Amino acid sequence: MLTRQILKIAAAVAAAALFIGLLVSFWISARITKPVEELAEGAREVASGRWDTHIDVHGRDEIGQLAEAFNHMTQTLAAQKERLVQTSALPRGANWRGVSRTNCATRSFPCRLRSKICREPANSTPSNS
Repeated sequence: MLTRQILKIAAAVAAAALFIGLLVSFWISARITKPVEELAEGAREVASGRWDTHIDVHGRDEIGQLAEAFNHMTQTLAAQKERLVQTSALPRGANWRGVSRTNCATRSFPCRLRSKICREPANSTPSNS
């Protein structure tokens, strides 16, 4: 009788340990796979053309470092795309000063220049200062 009771207690303890082990393993696997799934989703967004995709970084481990590298990559891609768009908008052999002055006056070109060129009217000639 005592042996049977010890076996029941041992089986209950083993079942509880197994259950707790399963819960811990699910928690650890979710903690690992969630950031990887977020990175995969971000990669799909970049592949579809959303080059300014950003992923929230949740840790300093290898996955967190990978997410930081991904964010840096997408920032670089977006900046290079912007430069390419601005460069390809220029006609072949265009005068940069003339094009930037005209586009700043018409507001059709994203004017980032903070120089005298953007402040002059399109029909004026630049002064030699």
